[in-house]
Amino acid sequence: MKKITILLSALLAFAACSDDNNGGQKSVELEYVTFEDGTLTDLHGATVVPGDISIRGYIAGDYSGVFWGAEYAEEVPFTGYDGSTGVYSLFDGLLFSTADGTVKFGSYYTDGRNWGMISDVWNGFVVSKNFDDSAVEFDYSTQFSAWAAAGARGSETFLVGFHSEYGTYGAPTVEFAEPRVVDHLYMANSTLVHTYSTQNPDISVATLSVVIRGQRRDGDGYADVYTREVPLIDAAGDKVSAWVKVALAAEPVERLVFSVDSNDSNEYGLLIPGYFCIDEIALVK
Repeated sequence: MKKITILLSALLAFAACSDDNNGGQKSVELEYVTFEDGTLTDLHGATVVPGDISIRGYIAGDYSGVFWGAEYAEEVPFTGYDGSTGVYSLFDGLLFSTADGTVKFGSYYTDGRNWGMISDVWNGFVVSKNFDDSAVEFDYSTQFSAWAAAGARGSETFLVGFHSEYGTYGAPTVEFAEPRVVDHLYMANSTLVHTYSTQNPDISVATLSVVIRGQRRDGDGYADVYTREVPLIDAAGDKVSAWVKVALAAEPVERLVFSVDSNDSNEYGLLIPGYFCIDEIALVK
């Protein structure tokens, strides 16, 4: 009996030392959602391949290394304010997912014909391979770029989020096939935001925070399980200039919904562009 007691004491001491070496917490096994080539499929099951796209209208331009919802849009009828009728192109749904289909990402696209002219607009999430941490001027040509030399932990591909109130998936959204604990993810500034200076005469510094809401179903809708706010530009004007690890919570959620907040706004909404970047979502197995 004495030998058994001594052995048990030794095992408990070893376990205590192991926990101490891990900051007093037991290690958890994680799986990572990355966005590298071959890891994502579109809503039809085809492999996602970021490529060349063109944007028409107010912020027209040609871009490479981007995957968005334009080619998945369908024509939708509309009636204008003057009673005229027509059709416009719209995508508002879960555009791409992990290869096993268990983690899906929402995106929104319209060609703007229902507003009277062709002007491509995207919101939600898109996939990008663009990095620029040397731009000095604010220019929409950097709207798909992260302010970094590479992705989190050296990856080559990440997601750009752009928040709006349009449609169901204008707010960047990640949905899980079953409730999951999201241990952490990485975030960075968009190059577009990093080079932005406020044009609002009432403030000297434009702030930008991303609010992450972990949610579960509640009746016909969703309720917040937890909320995390991530400042990308703080009140002193200091800007996040690298990927930062954002710890979330131990509670399982069915989706993450992202929004942005800023002091740079007016009665119509934000003046600062509501762009941000995410990479490598770590899920507890």
